[in-house]
Amino acid sequence: MAPVNSNQTFNQQYSQEKYTAVLNQLHSKYPGELDFRVSESPIFLPAYFRDRLLDVCESLVDQILRIPAKELHEAIPSHIHVHEHAGRPDLMCLDFAICQDHEHKLVPALIELQACSTLNYYQYELASAYRTHYEIDPEVTCFFSGFEEETYLERMKKIILHSHDPAEVALIDYKPTKQKTRIDFAATHAHLGLPIVCLTDLKQHGNAVYYQTESEEKKISRIYNRFIFDEIDRLSATQLPIDLERALDLEWVVHPNWFFKISKHTMPKLKHPYAPETYYASDFPSDQNLAEYVLKPLFSFSGQGVILNPRREDLTALPDPSGYILQKKVEFAPTFEDPKGDLAKAEIRVIYSWLRNEDRPKATFNLVRMTKSAMSNVDHNKADKIWTGGSIAFFET
Repeated sequence: MAPVNSNQTFNQQYSQEKYTAVLNQLHSKYPGELDFRVSESPIFLPAYFRDRLLDVCESLVDQILRIPAKELHEAIPSHIHVHEHAGRPDLMCLDFAICQDHEHKLVPALIELQACSTLNYYQYELASAYRTHYEIDPEVTCFFSGFEEETYLERMKKIILHSHDPAEVALIDYKPTKQKTRIDFAATHAHLGLPIVCLTDLKQHGNAVYYQTESEEKKISRIYNRFIFDEIDRLSATQLPIDLERALDLEWVVHPNWFFKISKHTMPKLKHPYAPETYYASDFPSDQNLAEYVLKPLFSFSGQGVILNPRREDLTALPDPSGYILQKKVEFAPTFEDPKGDLAKAEIRVIYSWLRNEDRPKATFNLVRMTKSAMSNVDHNKADKIWTGGSIAFFET
């Protein structure tokens, strides 16, 4: 049987039994933790697309690194007060629609970016599951920058733990056992051994932060930050047991302020042929055709608050237009054919990581969302639609 190195050869090997085996591998390693749809198929992308993708990523990273610190800090909402410290974003994600140009060649189009953690270990497990149950060509890769399985895992260990004992590095989220992404938490724990702790279960004594083990309070030296402020905003002062405004005796991966400083707020400042024109809603030119743009809140998840076809009255109704962007629409290419002949669209996330001894971050790994709906987020994918959900890309080398 020919090795799988394209979407066509994958379909020739596909079977429901193999897809079930992929899911069973994930379920057996992490029982009860998979809470979103997994696509039946990875996607296979040509080398020229990878080169285009990395070209735009590197250009955007260059531009972000040149933005003055004061301008980045202005992105932090006035009611958010987390003590700042010198540092850099350890992890960063750039999301792109997979589109086509006039020659029907695949091109990326930037749709979002964020300095935050993502499904770093789950994606590794997903790629492994696909490779286990399909004869995927060893010459294709889901990594960037020359990374392979061993070097990727070693890098993630350094990113998250730095030089600390895993027992002193806690993965923190709000209600982590209820999060849709909890399978990544379980995979992170399996690989690194660090504890998973709810934000509301932390304890603070002076400037030190602790979590409770069965026998003692354990000091935290470093937080692997997985919480988002959408949820933290809804907590009362009594529910938040640590003082985020205080100079706490710990390190962050990623520091919460970077969630805002590199985000949709940054996008109007970035220019590239593969970065669609973007304006703050407060600065949207009156002569632009609103029908060509999508309205997005600066800080939201899972597509919440997005208006795909905004009207002028939607703009005038905004409580704070500076808290929204208008981004020129991109047309996803229905490129990935399922065995029934139906086509799926996809977006791809390029995951960057940045070690302390490096001058700039490095493209490391990827995440894919496949869809047949107007929005690619996994929450919009229905169980009866095949070739939709979370996936991963393999690239020609």
